[in-house]
Amino acid sequence: MSSFAHFARQLCIKPHTLAVCVHPNLKAIPFIALLSCMAARPEYMEIYCIGSDSTLKPITTFERNHIMENLLIRQLQEVMPRGMQIPEEIIMLYEYIESNGLYTDSDGCRYGFLYPEDKLQQSWKEYERDCKTIYERDGGTMITFAACGAANLKNWFKLDDNREAELRELEQRLCVFARTGCEDSQSAFWLTEQGDLKIVHMGSGSGSTLTCVLADNALDFIRLLAIGYDEICWDSDFPYPPDEIPYPDTIVKPNIEFQNWVKQTFHVEIPRTALEIVKHPARMEMDASEDAFFNWMWKF
Repeated sequence: MSSFAHFARQLCIKPHTLAVCVHPNLKAIPFIALLSCMAARPEYMEIYCIGSDSTLKPITTFERNHIMENLLIRQLQEVMPRGMQIPEEIIMLYEYIESNGLYTDSDGCRYGFLYPEDKLQQSWKEYERDCKTIYERDGGTMITFAACGAANLKNWFKLDDNREAELRELEQRLCVFARTGCEDSQSAFWLTEQGDLKIVHMGSGSGSTLTCVLADNALDFIRLLAIGYDEICWDSDFPYPPDEIPYPDTIVKPNIEFQNWVKQTFHVEIPRTALEIVKHPARMEMDASEDAFFNWMWKF
């Protein structure tokens, strides 16, 4: 059966509907399935995203207004599991990134940043202070947004082939969407058992071992990024404002443009330290923690 016929057949459960099927890896709508006569009223328009499992997922009204123009949003929507929706604040963040050209494309995947990559690289300085090499750069927090989804969950949780049921649960509860450290630490959406969507950190283990809830909601996550740490994978920095970290290896100048956008767009203040948002920083090697994600992780 052709791809067109396969997806049209799925949509036939809703007759008298004009359905637009959006494939996240393409910049244009690949096809329009007309399941009845042309729909003249907007309530008969429904938009679906083709998931990685070849099923159709309806998108929200807010996503509908933005998904067609923004590749970061479309690729994230494609890897998100059923029951998980992109927070509106993340959609607004991705629109900020793309409208300012803060992205690169490679092998069909879009990578988003908070500061121009060329300017960041050009700003690097190196000098000696007290017999120690100090690095300095512009750009605030370095983070790379990319729709990784569940691709690496099996390896991160060290699951063998006999634990398929556990892997299926992980794939429904976690969606990786950013790299938080140059040593491959990651950040993910986590759907709790209560149905809340939190943003968590998954340390690489080879560098950062931070494994906890970073923010209870998307807006707090964006406020955390605006503080201006070098990377948000190092919880040893969290008690301090970025310009007061003792004996830093890297001195980071703030990303003023991003900070202003956060304050003006969401009408919020930027915290002085990460601990105003990250309630219970926890590391893989710890025996116990109050952090909800840390405790849930150890089930696996």
